[in-house]
Amino acid sequence: MANLYHHDDVLRCVIGTVGEPGERAFYLQVRSAGSFTTIALEKSQGIALVERLQLLIKELRKREGMVSQELIPRDDSPLESPIDPDILAGNMAVMWLSDHKKIQIEIQEMKVNQISGEIGSPDFDTSALGVEQTDLAMVRFALSLGQVKEFIRRSEAVIGSGRQPCMFCGLPINPDGHLCPRANGYRR
Repeated sequence: MANLYHHDDVLRCVIGTVGEPGERAFYLQVRSAGSFTTIALEKSQGIALVERLQLLIKELRKREGMVSQELIPRDDSPLESPIDPDILAGNMAVMWLSDHKKIQIEIQEMKVNQISGEIGSPDFDTSALGVEQTDLAMVRFALSLGQVKEFIRRSEAVIGSGRQPCMFCGLPINPDGHLCPRANGYRR
């Protein structure tokens, strides 16, 4: 049976990092009254989640004229310790719960090949191992529009605080520079 990490009345939901730019690990933490969950994710997954939330809010404004009047305090506090991920993020879903006027986020655990240990490897017969696709853990929580806006603000700041892109090739520049393919391998 898969674990379901369900959070009612979310108190805190943030993306944060550990490590130096270029070697950072990204985490999403969700805290509610009786529960705390840490999810390890890729930077690209964080970017995709933020973009999807922005699109959904834009659509809600157009379709339903929804604008959040809720004031959520700015959260620039670090991630809560210890940072021990409960799951590695895989598939993510974002949906509008019109009855509750909240945005629900579901994050399914990344499928790991139990035989080879490879992440996201092709499907294989798990019947002999007693492992089913449904054995993947899931995190489910709902945020108010104000909470989503604060989540987006902080996430953009965290994601944008990494290495700056090269103005010629777009690749990230390390503190000691980088070998730019547009400059025939010369250091920029």
